[in-house]
This record gives sequence, C-alpha cells and structure tokens, in this order.
Amino acid sequence: MSDPKKRDEGADMEDFVEGLLSHYALPRTPVMVSAKAVWRPATDVYETEDAMVIRMDVSGMGRDHFEITVEGDDVLIRGQRKDPTPPGRKHFYKMEINVGPFERRIRIPVPFDAEGVTASYENGFLELRMAKSDKPPPKKITIDIE
Repeated sequence: MSDPKKRDEGADMEDFVEGLLSHYALPRTPVMVSAKAVWRPATDVYETEDAMVIRMDVSGMGRDHFEITVEGDDVLIRGQRKDPTPPGRKHFYKMEINVGPFERRIRIPVPFDAEGVTASYENGFLELRMAKSDKPPPKKITIDIE
C-alpha cells in the first residue's frame, strides 16, 4: 500500500511548478500588478481583425464588484472577491480560490476607440472589447458593465 502523504507531496510539487511557470512566463502584452492587489485573476489579452479583447476569469463576483477605467492606452481593472466561507476558525486542507482585492493594469498595444469599449460579465468571465481606431487616446474614462 502506498503512502498517501507521498501522493500529497507530489500533488503539491505539481501545483508549485505550475504556479512557478505561469508566474514567470512572459506575456506578449505587458500586464502590470499593483502592490495593493492580493491576487491576480487569470487574464487573456488577444487581438482580432477589428478589436482588442481582454477576458478575465473572475467567477463568484457580481457586476458591481468591478471598477474599470481607460487612461491613455492602459486599461485598469479593479475588483474584490468576497470570501464566501462562514466566519470563524477554519482548517483548510486545500485553498486555491483567491479572495480579496485585485488590480490589473493592461497596456493595449494597438490604438483603440476608448469611447466604444464594451464590458460584459457572464458565466464568471469579465470581457472587454475595444474596437481598433486611429482616434487619440482619452485622458481617462470609466467603463460600465452591460
């Protein structure tokens, strides 16, 4: 019979390596994190023929938990995921669901129409679409989620 503790150590090592690789892999688009942030939601930034898209994995949150602003060619997304566990003392055997505040500043590498940015939140994903444009970037605007 195998030792269950050895299996847990192997799983922990796998989690460590996965976290290390995802943390140090260099994204194509600069994504900056604030020192105020407690966690970093997984985020994809990609370009289509006519738009730039930011897609962020933020399940367990509501539309009113986000603050989105565009300043120049930067998109700033702030939010906070509340801890859904009951208050009081707890002993976790595995804790992978991040809670607390986050902040992501994403530089968009192509010109886009900041006035036409749309944001939606569905099935745990926040998605921003920015139509490509030659308009000069605005000083600062706030984006509402549809």
